[in-house]
Amino acid sequence: EEPHLNTVAVLIEDVDNLIFEGNGCTFVLDGQMTNGSVIGCQNVTLKDFAIRTLNPDLHEFRVSDKKYNYIDFNVDAESRYVCIDGKYYFAGKDYCVPFNNKAASAYWIGHIGTDNPDKIRRVSHPLLGSYKIKELSSNLFRAYYLFPKNYKKGDRFYCFDVRRKYAGIFVDNCENVTLEGINQYFNYSLAVVCQNSKDISINKCRFAPQANSSKLMASVADFI
Repeated sequence: EEPHLNTVAVLIEDVDNLIFEGNGCTFVLDGQMTNGSVIGCQNVTLKDFAIRTLNPDLHEFRVSDKKYNYIDFNVDAESRYVCIDGKYYFAGKDYCVPFNNKAASAYWIGHIGTDNPDKIRRVSHPLLGSYKIKELSSNLFRAYYLFPKNYKKGDRFYCFDVRRKYAGIFVDNCENVTLEGINQYFNYSLAVVCQNSKDISINKCRFAPQANSSKLMASVADFI
């Protein structure tokens, strides 16, 4: 993949002896970007704030019904979609992708089974093999298959762009950086990435969906 410019919401660069105090606020990000970067700094503390992304490009299909030749899926309430020429697309700032995006090649889809809700497995796209999909009502779709699927009612599938183009908080070429009391509700790759740095402290941070979110997945990769 070609190198790309990386948009950053909060950039702290070449600054020493700084405390960035959020006082419990929430930063709301609209679009695809790295949440925050600390570059070339010494003695920097980020503390007491949350980061929320509007309509991120991570979408849940949840099995609501199953018959021999079709599966009914609920799309999570946070996702927005449009119909273009009879086909359905997830749409948000910086992206517009079909429901079955890369279905033939995707192997990284997150699957959370109804019988094992604390485990995420990488599986193929849930719409792989589907030859037609129609909207039954708002956020409820029926996908038709030539051959039956072994999905169970309540199974959840998370579809996303597997490329790790952005990070949650990125620390580079720094010394003595503290992250404290930070909530990140979504990350386009890893929640915290540190490189060429030393003396990093991460205290009382939480990287998970908001409590009222319908989603169970908060990151398309690892956390720290």
